[in-house]
Amino acid sequence: ELLELDYTEVVFNMSFVTFIASSAIGKLIVFFKDCLSKGRRMRVKCINDQIYELFHYIKLYQLFPIER
Repeated sequence: ELLELDYTEVVFNMSFVTFIASSAIGKLIVFFKDCLSKGRRMRVKCINDQIYELFHYIKLYQLFPIER
């Protein structure tokens, strides 16, 4: 449903996320690709240090901006 709305950028605030499963990471990547296909941007912000390190390790920063 979110992809049908009119916007230019999606920002995921993950300040309350303490754990993320691989399936959720997969959903983020699929959502990012859908955003890209519609000419939109996506970024993730307010992630904790452990998730930041994981995202950096699997190089998600190459797809979309990741902010602590």
